Amino acid sequence: MMTAFLIRAAAFVVTIAVLVIAHEFGHYLVARWCNVKVLRFSFGMGRVLWSRKLGRDQTEWALSLFPIGGYVKMLDETEGDVPVKDLPRAFNRQPVGKRIAIVAAGPLTNFLLAILFFAMLGMIGTNERLPVLSTPAPHSAAEKAGIESQDRVTHINETAIDSLIDFQWQLLTHARQEVLLTVDRGGAARVLPLSLAEITTRDEEEGRVFSRLGIAFYTGAPVVRATRAGMPAERAGILPGDKIIVVDQRPVENAQALSDAMNQSPESPVEITVQRGEETRHFTLTPTLFTDEKTGNVSPKIGVELSLDPDQVSRLQKRVRHDPVTSLRLGVTRTWEMTWMSLKMMGKMVIGEAALKNISGPITIADFAGQSAMMGLDRFVSFLAMVSIALGIINLMPIPLLDGGHLLYYSLELLRGRPLSEKAMAIGQKIGMTFLLALIALALLNDFTRLL
Repeated sequence: MMTAFLIRAAAFVVTIAVLVIAHEFGHYLVARWCNVKVLRFSFGMGRVLWSRKLGRDQTEWALSLFPIGGYVKMLDETEGDVPVKDLPRAFNRQPVGKRIAIVAAGPLTNFLLAILFFAMLGMIGTNERLPVLSTPAPHSAAEKAGIESQDRVTHINETAIDSLIDFQWQLLTHARQEVLLTVDRGGAARVLPLSLAEITTRDEEEGRVFSRLGIAFYTGAPVVRATRAGMPAERAGILPGDKIIVVDQRPVENAQALSDAMNQSPESPVEITVQRGEETRHFTLTPTLFTDEKTGNVSPKIGVELSLDPDQVSRLQKRVRHDPVTSLRLGVTRTWEMTWMSLKMMGKMVIGEAALKNISGPITIADFAGQSAMMGLDRFVSFLAMVSIALGIINLMPIPLLDGGHLLYYSLELLRGRPLSEKAMAIGQKIGMTFLLALIALALLNDFTRLL
C-alpha cells in the first residue's frame, strides 16, 4: 500500500514538474527572443523557498512553496517601477504581436511536447495488444456487420490499425458514422460495413463504446488463478491452473464470455469444461447470487479469479515501432486528433450533452499518473503527452487570468487599435477569478466523489 502511494506521489510530481517547466520555459524563451527582461522563473506558486540569480539579466530561478503551476515574471510597468534604461525591455512596451507570441508560447510548447512524446514512443516502440475480435454479442452492430471470432482488424476506412488503442481511437473519431472495417480472416482480407450510429456521448464518457457495438476481444480461454473457499467452483473440484474452454457447449474466447454465460443462467446449472494439463474435465455447477458491497449490484458467481494464458497473450501482442520521420508524423497526427476530441468534449459539456463529472482535478491526475507509471515507461510517457495536451487546451481558454484570457485582450487591442481600459480589464480579472475558483471546486468535488 505504501509503495503504491509513493509511486503515485512521485509520478504526480514528475508529471507536474515536466509539464509546468516546459510550459513556462516556452514563455521564457520567446520573451528572451523578443528582448524582454525576465525577472523570475518560478516552479511552484506562493512563497519562494529557494532561488538563485543567473545570467546577464540576473534572472531569479526559484522553487516556490506550492508545486502546482509556475510562472515567469517579466519586467512590466503595470507591476512596479522600471528603470529608465530598461523601459525598452518592459513587457508592456512591446508591440502587441510580440506580446501575443510570448503569451501563446507556453500552451504551444505543451502541444509541441506532446508531439515529441508521441514521436519518442513511435521510435522506441511499444508492446501493443492486437485488435483481434471474438464472437460479437447477438443482435448487435458488430454481428450485423459480419464480424467473426478471431477476425484481426487491419484498417478502418483507409487508416491502418496497428493496435487495440488505434482501433478504439478510430471508433471514437468516427462515432455516429458508418465505417468500412477491413479484417484479416484466416489470411484473407474481408471488408465489413460497421455502423457506429448507436454510440452516444454517455458511452464515450463511460468507456462503453465496445459494449454498445457488441464488440469483444479474443484473448483465448482464461486460466483459473484461484478459487474462492465455499463457492461453487471449489465445491465442484475446479483447481487453480485449469483452463476454462467451454461453458454450456459454447467455446470460451475471453473472460467476459464466462461472465455472460453466468448472467444468462442465474441460479441454474451450467456445464463447464476445463483443460487440466493434457486432460479434459467436465463439471456441472450452479452459480451463487453475489451482492457487491460497493455498488449493491447482484450477479451470479461461481467463485473463480481468472488470468490470461501467457502464451496466448504473447501471440496477441505486437511490438510497434516506426522510423523517425513516420514517428514524428504520427506524433503530430495523434496530438491533433486528441486535441480535436478534447475540444469536442468540452463543447458538449458547455451545451449540456456531456456530464461535468468528466472534469478532473489533481487527485485523479495523481492516481492516473501512478497507474500509468506502474504499467511501464511507455504508458507513463503516453500519459504525459495526454496531460500536456490538456494543459495546453486549458491555458488557451479565453478566460482572464489564463493565457487565453490575455490573448483575448491582445486580440481586442489589435481590432480596436488601443488597449482595453483598466476598468474593463479589472472586471475581466474578477470574472476570470470567479470562474477559475468554481472550476477548481468542481474538479476537486469530482475527485473526492471518485475517491469515495
